[in-house]
Amino acid sequence: MSIRKWFGFKGKGKPKEEDNPERIFYAALNFHESRRFQDAYPLYLKALEGFETFLKTDPANSLFQSYVAMTQNNLGALLHDMGRLKEAKSRFERALELREKLLKSDPANTQFQSYVAMTQNNLGNLLSDMGRLKEAKTRFERALELYEKLLKSDPVNSLFQSHVAMTQNNLGNLLRVMGRQEEAKTRHERALELVKEQKNQHDTGWTLTLLGNLELKRDDPETARAFLESSIGKLNKDVRPHYPNALNWLALCYFKIGERKKKEARKEKRRENARRRQVSESSQFFRLAAERYREAYELPYCWMPAELLIDACLADTFASSVQTVSEEDDQRAVELLNESIEKVEEAFEPAKKDEGQRKRVEGVRYDLLAKRCIRSVSLFKGEKGKKKQEELLAEASDNLLNAARNFEELESDKTAASCQGCACLYRGLKKFKDGILSDKFKLIAEAHGEFKNAASFYKNAESEVGEDVISTINEVMSEMEGSYDKWEGRKPGIADYLSIFDKISNLIEQVSAIGLKNLFKVYVFDEFMNLMDEQRMKIKEGNVYAGEVVMGDKFENIRDATIINKSVVENSFNKIRAEQGEEVASALKAIAGFIERSGNKEAGELFDRFNEELNKPEPKKSVLKSVWAGIEKAIPAATALAEPVAKLATLFK
Repeated sequence: MSIRKWFGFKGKGKPKEEDNPERIFYAALNFHESRRFQDAYPLYLKALEGFETFLKTDPANSLFQSYVAMTQNNLGALLHDMGRLKEAKSRFERALELREKLLKSDPANTQFQSYVAMTQNNLGNLLSDMGRLKEAKTRFERALELYEKLLKSDPVNSLFQSHVAMTQNNLGNLLRVMGRQEEAKTRHERALELVKEQKNQHDTGWTLTLLGNLELKRDDPETARAFLESSIGKLNKDVRPHYPNALNWLALCYFKIGERKKKEARKEKRRENARRRQVSESSQFFRLAAERYREAYELPYCWMPAELLIDACLADTFASSVQTVSEEDDQRAVELLNESIEKVEEAFEPAKKDEGQRKRVEGVRYDLLAKRCIRSVSLFKGEKGKKKQEELLAEASDNLLNAARNFEELESDKTAASCQGCACLYRGLKKFKDGILSDKFKLIAEAHGEFKNAASFYKNAESEVGEDVISTINEVMSEMEGSYDKWEGRKPGIADYLSIFDKISNLIEQVSAIGLKNLFKVYVFDEFMNLMDEQRMKIKEGNVYAGEVVMGDKFENIRDATIINKSVVENSFNKIRAEQGEEVASALKAIAGFIERSGNKEAGELFDRFNEELNKPEPKKSVLKSVWAGIEKAIPAATALAEPVAKLATLFK
């Protein structure tokens, strides 16, 4: 007899439907499933009071015992959802006590076995959230034992298969948290074997989701992606929290892949096509992440945390900002960064009630502002633009330090260290340039200190910036320290700084950031070359010292100088212009002028050999390529002439 019928027959007079505990229970259940916890709680209590009243009138009645146990079980689940874990545990234990009593009275009753297993599972999940992992494992194993017994009695029963799969998955999740990854994977795979042939594919989808989440935790987003993309189409979209969790984890998977592609693009130093492809793929994955996060956040009939909307905004932000990694045009890069900053601003509203999330968004915003400053430097040229360049560089450093402070408070130490390292690097470049222009050795020494600090921060962020950057910045410091010894207290001239300049140029190449390269060219390189030109004019009528390179046919007062023969260059220039066109020939001449100004003896000798090979009727590409590689090694700063170098490379590729 149902409670409804019993209430109708036993009550005095005509019963009031609103006092029916069964009706109240299901009203509470509806509120619970809609996550209206505060509405569900008093109704569950009222239903429990009614059921317990009936049980007092007939303590041996198994139906009344079942209703009381069911309500206690649901109260436990509700309190668990509300975060009231100790109260939830007490409710589950009371439910389990009643259900085990029922099972003891009728051990063969499959429904009683299933009820006991259900509450054991609930206790397992609760204890896991309380951090009592060993106790949780014992509960899950007891539940699994009961469910497997039921499945053994009816091997084709899809409900029993689902129950066993659910408990295997619960154990798998627990084992993952305990760090026993392979055992966790085995549990999930056993669950998948049970449910993959069922017509109802939801259990299959959820198990695939858990396998995907396991691979995410193992930091293998590509494998996770295969599981999660397969799971989405199988899950019932109305089941909470399975479907939202799957969307969330798939979004995180796309986000991680986007980050990896971004890192690969930053590390790509030579192959521009590969860099552009990686940037494009990174942007696509960030956009997919944003779409999935928003889809999860906007699910109807389900409260979702604001963090999902914040993640969506940030993923959308990075989908734009990552494109600057391969964008050569600084004006276009600034436009992309403006777009990214607008998108990150949208995240402040949902983040305002969570201090941690607010700092996270603020850190990203400061980092983007710093990038915009760096990409803006080259847009201001000439004497009027110098002041603005100085302001932008100072602003970039301030923004990076602000970003670092936010990330430090979030304990994102590697990201914070990377920001601080970049701030030191920019300050080091500024002081190096100012030291040369003002002829103040003190500023050069301060630049050395900034590079040293940058190396220390980059070491802490090695996984973010790569070993090459750390190694090369150490070379810069070593070259500076070695130069101090060579100068032996005398005031260095512009030519004395050339070896340090070359090392810094190589560092900029290792960092492999287009914005930094463009800044270096406009802010440091051009000024340095102008000074070299001025020095050439001063010594044109005097002596040329060892190690300097002069371009011309007739020379006087030369001691141990390397000569780039003007006629040889002009012959190869005319030959290349006729065969390859004006652009390639002009590139050759521009590089000749650069090597002349650099004063690098080895580069001058190699360039002569390069032109001699070009003048041959059929120059060998292998020889040209080999000699050019030697030039780049002798004078890494040559890579700053990106466009002429790219055009010249067509001669030997």
